[in-house]
Amino acid sequence: MPKTHLLRSKPPWREGLDFSICGRAAEKCARIIDPGDLDPAARAAAVRCAIWRKDEPPAGLCAVCCDRLRYSATWAADPVAVVAIDTDIYADCRGDALRTELRALAALVAAHPDEFRELLEGESVMLALAGSRSRR
Repeated sequence: MPKTHLLRSKPPWREGLDFSICGRAAEKCARIIDPGDLDPAARAAAVRCAIWRKDEPPAGLCAVCCDRLRYSATWAADPVAVVAIDTDIYADCRGDALRTELRALAALVAAHPDEFRELLEGESVMLALAGSRSRR
């Protein structure tokens, strides 16, 4: 029976180039799901398997995806971690795509500097508010 793989997060502007957490191209996976769609018990078992390296992964899930689940991040939680996978592990093949995307983003910023500044200021305000809430 083919294993179910877990979908790796990617930058929101990226179309296509879907991969599993273990690094397999999504189109080569018989079944791939978003880690957020795992039921809580399966997610806990997958993380426990990765941390203790004793337990088997939940039935039907790719063991490597489960092992790397603890390192995976969502865009909302940590955009740097989502992009870092392209530079740290896959610099040879996906690094080219990231370079192209970053150049395109820089061109957009250059074409719309005021909008970019407003977005940054809005993001800074949101981070400050989130920080003040967490200190309560």
